[in-house]
Amino acid sequence: QSLPTGDRGENLKKAIESFQNALRTYSETAFPYEYAMTQNNLGTAYSALPTGDRGENLKKAIESFRNALRIRTETAFPQDRVNTLYNLTLTYDKLEYLQNAYTTCSEAIHVLEKYVRAVSSEETRRALAENQAKIYHRMVSLCIRLSRFQEALSCAERGKSRTLVEMLHSAELMPSEKVPEDMRAAFVSVRKKIEELRQSEQREGISQPHTDPQGERHASSSPAIPRPRNRETLAMIEQTREKYQNLLKQIRELDPEFAASEQVQPISASEIQQQIPAGTVFAECFTGYDGTYIFLLDGKNDISESCLVLKDLTAKELNRMVEEHWLSPYRQRGKSRENWHQAIENISSLLAEKFWYAEDQNGRSLDDMVLEQNPERIVFLPHSGLHLLPLHLMPVRDERQGARGVRLMDRYEIAYAPSASLLRIILRRERKSPEHLFAAANPDRSLVFTDIEVENIAGRFPNSQVLWHEETGRAAVLKHAGKGDTVHFSCHGQFDFKNPLNSELSLTDSPLTLKDIFAELRLPRTEIAVLSACETGMVELEAGDEYVGLPSGFLFAGACSVVSALWSVDDFSTHLLMQTFYDNMRSRNMGKAAALRAAQHQMRDMQAREIRPHLERHIENAERQGHSASLRIQGMHITYNALSDNERPFTHPYYWGAFVCSGNWE
Repeated sequence: QSLPTGDRGENLKKAIESFQNALRTYSETAFPYEYAMTQNNLGTAYSALPTGDRGENLKKAIESFRNALRIRTETAFPQDRVNTLYNLTLTYDKLEYLQNAYTTCSEAIHVLEKYVRAVSSEETRRALAENQAKIYHRMVSLCIRLSRFQEALSCAERGKSRTLVEMLHSAELMPSEKVPEDMRAAFVSVRKKIEELRQSEQREGISQPHTDPQGERHASSSPAIPRPRNRETLAMIEQTREKYQNLLKQIRELDPEFAASEQVQPISASEIQQQIPAGTVFAECFTGYDGTYIFLLDGKNDISESCLVLKDLTAKELNRMVEEHWLSPYRQRGKSRENWHQAIENISSLLAEKFWYAEDQNGRSLDDMVLEQNPERIVFLPHSGLHLLPLHLMPVRDERQGARGVRLMDRYEIAYAPSASLLRIILRRERKSPEHLFAAANPDRSLVFTDIEVENIAGRFPNSQVLWHEETGRAAVLKHAGKGDTVHFSCHGQFDFKNPLNSELSLTDSPLTLKDIFAELRLPRTEIAVLSACETGMVELEAGDEYVGLPSGFLFAGACSVVSALWSVDDFSTHLLMQTFYDNMRSRNMGKAAALRAAQHQMRDMQAREIRPHLERHIENAERQGHSASLRIQGMHITYNALSDNERPFTHPYYWGAFVCSGNWE
């Protein structure tokens, strides 16, 4: 079916003939598994066949998929059933049988959420991730076309929540101490038993779905699908799964946050609206194969009137933008800082063009819709590559100037959240007013300005515990971090694009990885976690994954808010930004997102004469840190002394624009 050479139509005809010949041997009764697989592949071939009567070909495809579904039942072959249901959905969609496509896709999601999550191994989960994501994409699109706007919003949320849930599942997070020890042990045991049973039936190899001429990827056979070879094994899997579900039900009553991380509890459109306070709008985004859908919600508006469809900003186009205009220049930043600075401006302008001012078929833009609402605050709930980008830096038109002279963050307070489902959990957390700081500072002593940064911040709290330098071992951090209602890391950070679970905060002995955070870090008192380090706000950008990065780990560990950086940040400007940020929160009693926004404005407008005293205070400290640090600060002092008093060296957003507030903005 996927032969790259020759005539496409002829190749598919030969494939159809081969599948039909195979069915003479693979009967439904004698070889049910092979029969179903062949019928699925036959349907895929008919669906893609470009010659003959198109309608008849698609109807034959439907018949073949239905034949496969008789064997690929929800109980015996749940993952296979999901794949065939998705293929059937695509075929109905091609025929414009939208209601049939909607019903079939609904069942695919039902099976996916009920069975696949709880039993798939990490390898299988990642192999299936792209196809899973496309099911949600298709469902959102179908709901919009059928004017089922509330369902479209809910489904978009279900798709977003999936990645966070699966990452927690793969990290084997334990229920909290709210759950009795014997119940926790039983839960871990039954989960491992399910994996053992499934792994024992694992077939070798992962087949790849082929691409049809329209760019749609069909699952010709399920990737790495375990095949139950006998009734005894199947019965044991079912019994173990039932035990798992019963235990989860008991745990949900005792520890609802953990239960929510094990199984997605879909959030309804009305529940999303109920979370939105006055003066705030949520910009819920979902990017799929046919464009980006944006729901602008104010807590009371008609969802059908709040949906913006940007057909040109498809997943393919967004990924191209992110790679060409963001990640590629970022990888090359060591060769040219100027080029990286320009890339920040370029992506901000491109976002304004493609996202903020782009018009739908009715001539409406997101800017138009927000101006109608006139909010004080926008909470972005991005999706896919939008998570990586600084939406707050988009240049916007200033009516007074008649040009794009200001940024979005100048007009509105901006906050971010990975999903409304996660935000629902966060906003329910009860925290006392922050009075106790935990900080991990400068583990390898290489950050010249970190010590004074943390000293300054610690002085703003009545109680503080700071692990300095060699004290910042992994065990010590895991032991003491949970005592802080404010947690501050001032160190090196690194995001691992190949394996996000290995993304890290550098400590003295070994790094604190995202996997460690998911599995071991508990922050039951923490109101805010501030990650004053490089790349701490970056997330995974792979098909099927929406939000896997250090912020998600800290939010699930218990923090209500996370401040993190979207790129590698400057040591000196960051320490000034952090001191100003904490001053805004502690002395001026500002909310977290508002305090960050004000600090960024202050940094942007800071004049050279205001900066020099900071450097002078650092000279004495640098001498204690060593000759290299002393020389660096003295050199910077000379540079800033050469500037005119009114010059503003931090006007470029590189120095302050990386930091974003995720979670509770108050």
